[in-house]
Amino acid sequence: MRSTFFSLLLSPALFFYGNAAIAQQSTNPVTPAPQHSEDLSAATQASKGGTPQASPAIRSLTTALSGEWSLSVKWEPDTSMPNGLVNTGEENWRAGPGGYTLLEEEHLRRPQGDLFLLGVVWWNSTMKNLHGMECQNLLPYTCDVKGALNDITMSWDGKQFIIDEMETSNTGKKSMWHEVWSDITPTSFTQTGESGEPGGPRKRLFTVHATKVTTPGKSDAQGDESGKSSAPAVAVDTTGIAETIKTDVAQLVAGINAHDAVKATAYDAPNIVSMECGSPSTIGVEADREGFRLGFAHDADWRVSLIDEAVDVASSGDLAVYRGTYNEDSSSAGVPMTHKTNFIAEFKRHSDGPWRIVWYSVSNMERSHPK
Repeated sequence: MRSTFFSLLLSPALFFYGNAAIAQQSTNPVTPAPQHSEDLSAATQASKGGTPQASPAIRSLTTALSGEWSLSVKWEPDTSMPNGLVNTGEENWRAGPGGYTLLEEEHLRRPQGDLFLLGVVWWNSTMKNLHGMECQNLLPYTCDVKGALNDITMSWDGKQFIIDEMETSNTGKKSMWHEVWSDITPTSFTQTGESGEPGGPRKRLFTVHATKVTTPGKSDAQGDESGKSSAPAVAVDTTGIAETIKTDVAQLVAGINAHDAVKATAYDAPNIVSMECGSPSTIGVEADREGFRLGFAHDADWRVSLIDEAVDVASSGDLAVYRGTYNEDSSSAGVPMTHKTNFIAEFKRHSDGPWRIVWYSVSNMERSHPK
């Protein structure tokens, strides 16, 4: 969980750039009160008769897109690529814990630098439509929380999955992003991205042809007939796994606060992907470790402290997503500073036993301010 402080320190114009839509919060490390208590109460009452089921829309979309996909990407000509480009990438869609969300991990290779993206899609039962959020290494704030609330609309009619997003440039100019997954079959789909002025014509930016790499077999999806008489499966201790991961993260935080780069990366997977606002993503343990070393060298006062955290564990017991909110302290010209930041990470259980971080994303929630 390398801080964004060092990467932004090098650019005064971006220093402690935050999401302006997020309100200022208290600098005291207290757990925020739950929001929309009336909705939570209603949900609690509704669930007394049994666990709420995932929406049909999410289940249908998950069935259509789940799997690992190999991508052939055609980039249309532009000023940076006068002749266009054909390149490759990977896309992985899977159900989130319990099937209530759909998760997308995408890697696209570009001449300007690789794109790493995490997408989360869910059903808003109050508004009766799909909602979503993306996190990617090319966004200065990594995760587009504001866009998820106000700018993104999604639709799925059983044949096409469409995302429209109103985007605003640094100069305030509006444009509409339009992305479509179509011609979806069990082994392929087409994905297109277009952009243009709101209400006006759009320009095609890329076309993706996807081919499924892995298709769940009958034994994977329904269980092997020959195994019906075998011993019953052992129940997964999701609570125990969640506590283990919280303990692991606490050790990483202790490593950060001790300015020990080795301890801060002790649970990194070999090919860990780090995505942080304001800086290119990095791949690999050593790159992550070097980022910590540089950050420690440039601010002796850099510390983080936990506000709240949660862990979502897959029913299979081999995958979990950690979500935490932290106070991040630093100094500027001798003045103690602080701000709140989000940390999200995917943990997978590896063959050597421990849980390891496959990717993580750090995104500031507010501008830094004096303590």
